[in-house]
Amino acid sequence: MSKNRIMIFDVLRIVAIMMVVLSHVGWFYGVAQQSFGIPEMYAIGLYESIGGWGVFIFILISGAALEYTYGTKIHSPVNNFDANGFMKKRLIRIYPVYLFTVLLAVVFGDGILSNLKWSELVMTITGFYPAFTLAGVPTTTWSGTIDGIGWFIGTIVCLYFMYPCLSKFLKENGISGLFTIFLVAMFVRITIPPGFGGRSWYWFPLSRMLEFSLGIYIVQNGYYIKTINDSILIKFCSDLCFPIFLVHYFLQEILWKIPDTYNLNIITYVFVTMIVAYIVYFMDPHIKSIIEKYI
Repeated sequence: MSKNRIMIFDVLRIVAIMMVVLSHVGWFYGVAQQSFGIPEMYAIGLYESIGGWGVFIFILISGAALEYTYGTKIHSPVNNFDANGFMKKRLIRIYPVYLFTVLLAVVFGDGILSNLKWSELVMTITGFYPAFTLAGVPTTTWSGTIDGIGWFIGTIVCLYFMYPCLSKFLKENGISGLFTIFLVAMFVRITIPPGFGGRSWYWFPLSRMLEFSLGIYIVQNGYYIKTINDSILIKFCSDLCFPIFLVHYFLQEILWKIPDTYNLNIITYVFVTMIVAYIVYFMDPHIKSIIEKYI
C-alpha cells in the first residue's frame, strides 16, 4: 500500500515548476523581444536566478519523495528493497511521457520536422544531449534543439540510479556524509570542463547530487512538515507539474514566432500550455500501460 502524500512536497513541486516556467518566459521575452505581457527583467538576471532555484527545489523534492517512499525498505534489516524493480518503475515513469512530448515537439515545432537531423533526434530521446556536447559532438546548443529541457531527463535518471547508494551513505554518516557530498559536488562544479555554452556543471549528475542528497537527508531526519495532503486540487496540480515542465519550453519556441497580429500574451501562453500539458497528463497512464505489457 502506498504512503500518504506529504503536503509540503506537492506544494514545493508546484512552486518549483512555476519558477522554472517564469524563468524561461523571461528568457524568451528578453532574447526574442516578443511580448508575453510581462516586464523585461531578464536583463538584470532575475528570471535566470528564479529558474535556477526552481530546478534546485525540483531536484531536492525528488530526493525527498524517493526517501519518503523507499527509505524504510532500503534501511530495513531484511533489506527488501528491489533495486531492479525500482529503476524499472522510475524509467517507465520518466521516458514514455518524455518521448511523447518529444514527438509533439518534432511534429508541431517550426521547421524541426523538415530539417530534422537523426543525430539530434538520437541525442534528444536519450535525455543525455549535453553529455554529447561535453564529449565534443558538434551542436548548436548544449541543451538540445528539439526540446531544450531534455537535459533534465538524463540528469534525474542518473540521480535515480545513485539514489540507493546515496540513501545508505547518508543514513550511515549523517551530517558528515552530507558535507562530504557537498565537497564532491563543489569540486565537480569547479573542475568539470565547461563544454558548449559553459553550462556543464548545470546538468552533470555529480554536481547536482547535493540538492538531491539534501532532500534525502531532510526526510531521514524528519526535518519537514508532515501534514498529509488531502486536497484533490493540490494533488492534481502537483501531478500536472511534470507534463507542464516537459511541454512549456517547446511551446514557447512555437508561440513566440506567431506574428504580433495574433496579440500573443502571457494568458494565451498559459492557456495553451495547460491544455497541452493536460493532454500529456491524460495520455501518460495509457502510454505506460502499453509499455508495461512488453517489459
